[in-house]
Amino acid sequence: MSHRIEQFSSALQRALAKTIHQGLGDPRIRGMVSVTRVDVSPDLRHADVFVTVMPEDFERLTMEGLKSSELHVHTLVKPQMNSRLVPHLHFKLDAKLKKEMSVLSAIREARARDEKDGVAQPNDAPVGAETDPDGEHGDQGPV
Repeated sequence: MSHRIEQFSSALQRALAKTIHQGLGDPRIRGMVSVTRVDVSPDLRHADVFVTVMPEDFERLTMEGLKSSELHVHTLVKPQMNSRLVPHLHFKLDAKLKKEMSVLSAIREARARDEKDGVAQPNDAPVGAETDPDGEHGDQGPV
């Protein structure tokens, strides 16, 4: 992606986030809506707008509201952009963030289970190993 498109995409993302947070007047758009990224086509005619919605209960209805208001959002964002051309917007749910959150949650649960069961963690020093609390010897071993 060229530097120009990256800059445009970033500016569009900020304008979209501001517009959505100020409210669109659609009662279907509820919860916390975050614009996670914007992928703009090389010709700047189309943009995929990836959003996350919290709590999850509002996801489906909010996405319906955003998709139906794509043209209205485009009209609101256009004056904020310093560009003659503003791409057609296509709202999509960003499942990547949700997947990352579930993986981190699973890791946290596994570590908590291991601590409860007394299983050693990767950062734990072996039992009986000499430790250097001052960190003066680095990786040289005992002196």
